[in-house]
Amino acid sequence: MCIVIDMQHAQIESENREIICYNMLLLQSIIRNKGKYDIFLALDSNFLNSIAYIRKIFREVLPSENIRVCVIHFLRICTSKTAILGNKRACA
Repeated sequence: MCIVIDMQHAQIESENREIICYNMLLLQSIIRNKGKYDIFLALDSNFLNSIAYIRKIFREVLPSENIRVCVIHFLRICTSKTAILGNKRACA
């Protein structure tokens, strides 16, 4: 079985750094005790500053090829009347 863990919670700057630190330690423990399962970490390419840091934290417990950077495009939701009527530039 393959388990993919979304790491955005660890990439976002937050006031709750203690919780994030606890989650990272818990995740390292889960990876160490993964048994026959393949574990992958999915990082968001929109948070480039955190990618090297997370790779460093997990380098001793997870092969680098199991840490993947995903390109995620955020959709801009626009409900203005001009956008609905076809003005594409209203959401830009």
